[in-house]
Amino acid sequence: QTGAQFGEMLDHFDQARALKVGLWNGRHPDGYSTMNIGRLYEFLEFYVAERVPKMPAALSSALGNVIAENFGFTDGQVPPDRFAEEFGDDYDAALDAYEREDPVRVVFGSGTGANEVGEPGGTFETTFSSWPPREAQATKWYLDAGSKLSTEKPAADDGDGRDGDGVDTFGFDPEAGSITLLADYSTLEPIQHWNWTHFPDGKAVAYETAPLEEDVVVAGSGYLDLWVGANASDADVQVTVSEVRADGIEYLVQNGWLRLGHRAVDEDRSDELEIVHPFTADAYEPLPADSELVEAKVELPSMGQVFRAGSRLRIVVSSPGRNHVTWTFQPPEGVGADTTYRVGRGGETASALVLPVVNLDVDAPATPAPCPGLRGQACRPYYPLANHPG
Repeated sequence: QTGAQFGEMLDHFDQARALKVGLWNGRHPDGYSTMNIGRLYEFLEFYVAERVPKMPAALSSALGNVIAENFGFTDGQVPPDRFAEEFGDDYDAALDAYEREDPVRVVFGSGTGANEVGEPGGTFETTFSSWPPREAQATKWYLDAGSKLSTEKPAADDGDGRDGDGVDTFGFDPEAGSITLLADYSTLEPIQHWNWTHFPDGKAVAYETAPLEEDVVVAGSGYLDLWVGANASDADVQVTVSEVRADGIEYLVQNGWLRLGHRAVDEDRSDELEIVHPFTADAYEPLPADSELVEAKVELPSMGQVFRAGSRLRIVVSSPGRNHVTWTFQPPEGVGADTTYRVGRGGETASALVLPVVNLDVDAPATPAPCPGLRGQACRPYYPLANHPG
């Protein structure tokens, strides 16, 4: 098991004889779910047994039921063999076809594509030649006045004090760090019932797009280019990406965290979508006095999400907490109930969300996933959060 940044490793396997990557929303055991066990079997058959993968019918039936029992579902079905019918026992031809496939398989919407709600299985899937996808385009949304995410960069302040080169503020939430998504975590619970709590008014800032006119597919890592200050020598920030659907349900997509003293970026290892921080003592720099705004790029680990037409893309900036299943957070020394953050928007301090958008025809059901339903993704009724201008 790895941390959320595992996606950054996938473009470093450049000397492997063969590479097969499976990506999906879900939880730790999902690698051996019926959705994925056939792919593991294929790999072992091709490279260990050196034969065309043909899972015996008795094994397939028994394995599906054993997996379903371990996951807490009624039944399970291992997908049919993909190569035996076309290639028979021609190992070389089957292996050639296998190795010509795109190495990266991405499953979207796991939890609503199988027989039972919450069961591993996507609503649709696609493949890419690499991860992050080469076709991903860095797309920006700017933090704007009125709690908006805008595609156009807000202009500098024109002196009327209403918009442009402004600042929103929020306070440190002393309770958030100890609050998790679940009171009782169980890897075997079929459908996860979430306790995704809201930040109180004044303890976070939120920004949302207008309802999307068409589907937006995000695949890869991104970041929030955040202009931020605080009345402390160091402070932590949390960035939360979510989808607010037209039916009033909000689904958690991804989180990013950064201790602002470690905001230095390793330019040699970073690119337009992947941000790498050195996290070394030499690169550490305290926050300036008087809450002066500094640029801090908060990385957002790999994600694969379809923001459907009619939904809104939302980000929340806060101190850490409330959004993780088991992790809790302790603030740096000097941060407490009187700590205040300042977030810049517009002009020279225009904060912007940068996400990897791919042009992909979405073959997914028109009916949205129930809440709860998507594996590993918390959901709740949407609750608006008012920003407080500085």
